[in-house]
Amino acid sequence: MEIWITAMFAIVSALSGLIVWFLQKNRERKDKLLHQKQLLYESLLLSMVDLYSGNIAPIFVEAQLAWLYASDDLLKLLNSFFLNRAQKDKNDTELQKIIGYILLEMREDIIKDTKISREWTDENFVALTANEELVAKYIKLRFERFK
Repeated sequence: MEIWITAMFAIVSALSGLIVWFLQKNRERKDKLLHQKQLLYESLLLSMVDLYSGNIAPIFVEAQLAWLYASDDLLKLLNSFFLNRAQKDKNDTELQKIIGYILLEMREDIIKDTKISREWTDENFVALTANEELVAKYIKLRFERFK
């Protein structure tokens, strides 16, 4: 009987330790995701300053990065902004769809419960960019800032 109680105590202790370990790992993952969102949102805020001064390149770069961590509602608002900025559809429709699916796939891999769907992407996503030189300049500045 004593051996049985000792064995049960060991099993319960091991299971408790395993549960605590899983809960801790889940918490760490959520904290890391929150940290990434904060960094992204800081960058988006900084890109708004450039936007007001006439340089639209930073918001285009940050919006692409937003697909990894931003909320669904923010992605929809960013897309609405780009649709508003678009004068005419210069891009191939099939290419737009593929780019949208690539971004969506990355997002689904990181954020499992996203409400952004292929249907939404088909109906709403637009792939636009800013002046190539301004984008390159901003990317260099961004990565120097986050070294």
